[in-house]
Amino acid sequence: MAPIVAVVTKDTKDQTCGISLLRNTNPSDSKPVIIGGIAEDGLFASSPLLVGMEVKSVNNTAVSTSTEAINIIKETIGQLTIIADVAPVEAVPVKVVSSVATTTTATIPSSSATPVATGFLDFRKTESVVAVVTKEKKDQKCGISMRNGSNGKVIISVIDKDGLFASYNPALIGMEVESVNYARVSTSTEAITIINEAVGELRIKAVPPPVKKKATPASDAPKGILGEGGQWGKNKYVGANTQAAACIGFLCCCLPGLCILLCPMDERDAYKHTDGKVYDASGKVLGHSNNVSFIPTRNAMSR
Repeated sequence: MAPIVAVVTKDTKDQTCGISLLRNTNPSDSKPVIIGGIAEDGLFASSPLLVGMEVKSVNNTAVSTSTEAINIIKETIGQLTIIADVAPVEAVPVKVVSSVATTTTATIPSSSATPVATGFLDFRKTESVVAVVTKEKKDQKCGISMRNGSNGKVIISVIDKDGLFASYNPALIGMEVESVNYARVSTSTEAITIINEAVGELRIKAVPPPVKKKATPASDAPKGILGEGGQWGKNKYVGANTQAAACIGFLCCCLPGLCILLCPMDERDAYKHTDGKVYDASGKVLGHSNNVSFIPTRNAMSR
């Protein structure tokens, strides 16, 4: 695979780019600088960069540690260029769990339709994820925080950059915790208690939060009328007031008094559809705008 070039514009020095790199602070270490996460609302959200790619250079400067790369990114104002390539499969140990109880290594074949770099996993597109670390002693800080979500789920809220779960940051943030060391948890207190008591292998199983569907705006049209773009207004018609005036006119002027019927006095709310038809507030067709009275109003009708 040819190297990927991503170019964005950073307006100010302190502008957040929305990209995180896995820790590798030792220049003599052969481990590559790996993209650990790309924020959906960051500068690189629409770039060709993928989670798990190896960063080759930033602004035409080769980087061997995540610190070097981050410093260049932070200091840049204007054009910011990152060149990356698919990293070795063994670069980051990530495990995933499918909907069944089988655990497999996260090796994604190059022919997969999933848009991630070979050997890496985009956590947001999986059914579940198991993050595995080793806690050497009981009082060792893991650097992970959780909260109780409004939906009754335990949510991962913070992952410290120098904690045991740093390599999973920010991919796990916002995910719902299903279990800790195979024990299902329903509150953040239960989860943290198990984490605090654990010694040795510590595993957290989490799932992406459900995708929220965007609410469809309610139509302003009368009930039963499909489509948008119509307009509310007034329709003059022969109602009780007009009929009463016509009766008085007939008694006073005989037949000429009925001419009042040609100039209706009664008004009602009406809706003119884009097809030219005019409806009353209940959705009943009054006729075409060429044949019935319709006076547009600036504001939509309130009922």
